[in-house]
Amino acid sequence: MSQTDLARTGRLGGSQVGTRLDYVLNPAARHRATAYARASSALDSPAAPEAAIGIALQPFTSLPVNVAVERRIALGVGARNAMAVMAVGGFGPTPVALGMEAQAYAQTGIVGFRQRDAFIDGKLSLLAPVQNTALRVGAAISGGAQPGVERLDIGPEIQVRLPLQPVAARLSIEWRERIGGRAAPASGLAVTLGADF
Repeated sequence: MSQTDLARTGRLGGSQVGTRLDYVLNPAARHRATAYARASSALDSPAAPEAAIGIALQPFTSLPVNVAVERRIALGVGARNAMAVMAVGGFGPTPVALGMEAQAYAQTGIVGFRQRDAFIDGKLSLLAPVQNTALRVGAAISGGAQPGVERLDIGPEIQVRLPLQPVAARLSIEWRERIGGRAAPASGLAVTLGADF
């Protein structure tokens, strides 16, 4: 999940749950276009539940960046009905040096065409695979910003691939020490469970 939550002033991060469904519109094309639908909600108050439908295009096959346009639909208090335009990119575990692997994501964009709110967030992890295990250990730096609030975190991270066939599941446990910004929540433990199918 993204750290950016435009619906909750003064807050970046916190407990969230979400899901996304992608459908490739042109599987044989050089520049992939994808229609998607997603839903998300915070687990604390205000939950600001929202859904969105959109289209994403990867303009350059050699660059892992998608440009997307979506319509956000408020499902409860604190969410927002608005259009959004964004660029989203990232890469999976990639060998770098000294046996380490890097993985990262970043996104930036604007929500709303009348009341325009810009946002940016991202994360970079440097992890070393533990031999003969599904574990990776290392460190991560992450951050985000939106109007009036920003934060930067750093800390150790442990990742594990979970054998939940046919689902590709992964669990990440990290300590996020807030070293910049004043956004809530404070420094603390972050546990992320993700799955692709």
